[in-house]
Amino acid sequence: MEDKIKRGNNKKKKGDTFYEAIPATAVAPQEIHLPKIGVKTADFLESVVIFFAGTVEVLLTIRVLLMLFGINGGNLLTYLLYAASYPFVLLLNSGQSQIPEMTNKVLYENIALLFIYFVVFYGLIKVINAFRERNNN
Repeated sequence: MEDKIKRGNNKKKKGDTFYEAIPATAVAPQEIHLPKIGVKTADFLESVVIFFAGTVEVLLTIRVLLMLFGINGGNLLTYLLYAASYPFVLLLNSGQSQIPEMTNKVLYENIALLFIYFVVFYGLIKVINAFRERNNN
């Protein structure tokens, strides 16, 4: 009974906490160490990305120009150009065949793909540069 009386007298005052507070430990921020790519490897990867970016952009630009001039794939050269750029157009495939019909929708999709691929390749180059080793000379 005296136990209950002793506990009853320990009433909390205004501003006291109900439980014992544990001090928070201060954690020092740690630097994140990302894997680094060697300079020669980064240069090689960057040149590969630039090569593929140039190839895709040139093929899509030729495709758009052929479509603007209304040239269909009647001869072997234009058919080859349409067929070479066809895999890159499959991203926004609107049911178009290798040789597209001359509609504005298909033309705008191809122009949009020029910009989409440019942004993707630009992002890849930025990622490669982010992981590149830096010399502190």
